Amino acid sequence: MAAQKNSDSCYQYFNRTGTIWLAVDQRTQAKVVVRSEDTVADPAAIEKLAEIRHSSLPRLIDRIVAPDGSPAYVFEYLEGRSLTCMANQAGGTLTQEILVPIILAVAKILGFLHRQGDFPLVHLDIKPDHILVGSDNTVSLIDFGASQLLDGQVRIRKQTGHALTPAYAAPEQSIGKPSPASDVFALGLVLLHLMTGQTISSCRTQPTAALLENFPDAFRHLICRCLHREVERRFAHGDELAFALASLTSSCSDIAADTVKTAGVIREKKEIVRAQQPASIICVWGNADFGCELAAVLAEWEDVLVIDADLLNPRVDLVLGCDQRKTTGPDSPVAGGLDLALARESQGHLDVISLNQCIRSTRVKGVSALTTTSGLNQYESFQLNALAKVIQLARLICRFVVILCSAFVFDGFTCLGLRMADRVL
Repeated sequence: MAAQKNSDSCYQYFNRTGTIWLAVDQRTQAKVVVRSEDTVADPAAIEKLAEIRHSSLPRLIDRIVAPDGSPAYVFEYLEGRSLTCMANQAGGTLTQEILVPIILAVAKILGFLHRQGDFPLVHLDIKPDHILVGSDNTVSLIDFGASQLLDGQVRIRKQTGHALTPAYAAPEQSIGKPSPASDVFALGLVLLHLMTGQTISSCRTQPTAALLENFPDAFRHLICRCLHREVERRFAHGDELAFALASLTSSCSDIAADTVKTAGVIREKKEIVRAQQPASIICVWGNADFGCELAAVLAEWEDVLVIDADLLNPRVDLVLGCDQRKTTGPDSPVAGGLDLALARESQGHLDVISLNQCIRSTRVKGVSALTTTSGLNQYESFQLNALAKVIQLARLICRFVVILCSAFVFDGFTCLGLRMADRVL
């Protein structure tokens, strides 16, 4: 992180609330949020935001000296209406059709935070004020003043009067034992509050099933699980909640792709699949370039994971520009992400979180990838059931999974990709 510098040289301030300022970066004319370091609970969590990139999270871009002389962080300013504002304009409640997709998007954002490396990053102040919906319906999560990096290190957490909102805090936060499930609790409380219009106090003290007596059983069970007082009986992290929400909503919605223009060909709008699973699997057979272009088009609507299972001619690194994520432990630091995932599954260690650690970002927004570097020379060391497990877990991570397979029909990976796909192109 850059050294602190005088704020006057770069930032023009025009609004202040306590120790938080709204300002303009005079170099770029972009709005920024300047927040005193004394108002954050865990500096390590804030520093982590400088290392990660997500379009729905405010990027940490600088450290400066604020106008009051205190050291401060500078965050990207994200536009949008808060859920509080939306609910107020709607009379206090939001319909299930409006609210559930927003909560699903937040659960996915939390899943991204909870699977950061070996240590989860937890928000710990989920509430309607901190959930924004942009003019293009993009959902964002802001205000990381209460966030913590759960790395097991003993650090002095600064005790501030507004680092978290007790009304939404999970019970275990009061005894200093937060976990990713604490964010799940708060998000479930947001869902219950805005669906029913009941006060937060009522949502916390009244029987959840009674408050949701006019809602479907599946939603009652989901919210009851989110709000269970025992941490072990909740959804463990954002990904699990996102999977459950997607499963509830997918049975009554069609996943359609708008007109696809790729490789100079316009394909007429068509239904991809009527979703009965949380993600749609598309197998592209023998044409990696087309598969990567298709992924880029689908990413305009939903997150896409590309699995490069073409052992004859792996091309995703070349076409999509994957980063080279560093790994630790026994796995080779130069191995592809798919190779690492297969190795972990062969050892019985693969789950959603560890698979996410193998996934690489690409230069195409919304597209991530599992790549291979082994090729046919290592083919015998890969088991088909390991790849099947990777594909099954991938369905829980992104809305679309695109598998790139060789045109060689005697390739076991190709046969498995064709068999597991919802659509073959």
